[in-house]
Amino acid sequence: MSTFPGPKVFAIGLPKAGTVSLARALSDLGLRAIHNPWAFYKQILEEADFLWCPNQWDALVHFGTRYYAQLDLHYPNSLFILNTRSKDAWLDSCDRWWQKRADAGLNQDPDTFLSNMSTFGTRRFHRGQFGDVFDQHHQAVLSYFNGSKSSRLLVLSLGDTKKEQTLCHFLGRDLPSPDYVYPLKNANPKEGQ
Repeated sequence: MSTFPGPKVFAIGLPKAGTVSLARALSDLGLRAIHNPWAFYKQILEEADFLWCPNQWDALVHFGTRYYAQLDLHYPNSLFILNTRSKDAWLDSCDRWWQKRADAGLNQDPDTFLSNMSTFGTRRFHRGQFGDVFDQHHQAVLSYFNGSKSSRLLVLSLGDTKKEQTLCHFLGRDLPSPDYVYPLKNANPKEGQ
């Protein structure tokens, strides 16, 4: 796949806000998208180094929730996508996801622990704490991208029925095909759905 001719793209929404679907959509649009780049997380935490193999990717997804201001400085004119969904639906999905992971014993590995602690301040789901993180994150992102930076932020909601057109317009790309439908990946439905 060729290099995307535009600026770097960072999806800075929280987990369980359609990150896997967004990574797929960006790939479908011709970007070299990487979902959840652990090596870059570790490099930032251990060395405070924000330059990571920039010739090997066009978009990073499920990344940058805490570092969007620094990424903005290190990657001038980059674009940012705040992938999101309604707070209640997000909290419900997080509750189900964290419970499934706990039941399977998957919340104990060091990478998951590091990610959960750096994003949520806890390894386990706590509705109140997660809700506070959701509110604080959205408020901080919208505040940072206020004014002259607002054209470089797309707030992309899972509830948007025309996500594919919204995303293409923001990136200045055409739909991959006239009948292209935004992908749904890694869904976490309620029992019985």
